[in-house]
Amino acid sequence: MRFAIFLLLVFSIIIFMDNYQDNIENEGLIYLNKSIEVSINSCYGTEGKYPSNLEYLIDNYGLVINENKYIVYYETFGSNIRPNIKVIKRD
Repeated sequence: MRFAIFLLLVFSIIIFMDNYQDNIENEGLIYLNKSIEVSINSCYGTEGKYPSNLEYLIDNYGLVINENKYIVYYETFGSNIRPNIKVIKRD
């Protein structure tokens, strides 16, 4: 009986840790996405145009991207049209 309870406890901890790790990874994606949005808005508010590329935000607005963890797709259509961004986690 005690062994069964012990196994149930160990199994529960493993499931909890797996879910916890997934939540942390999702929060990282959300945080980076919001950081890019804030940088885009700051650029547009300050300069009156959207940045032409991600490097401009990194160099001029302090955006930091962990390129070992995330891939950011940044697509522009012109200086007066908001760029499309997509952040995905690297495998």
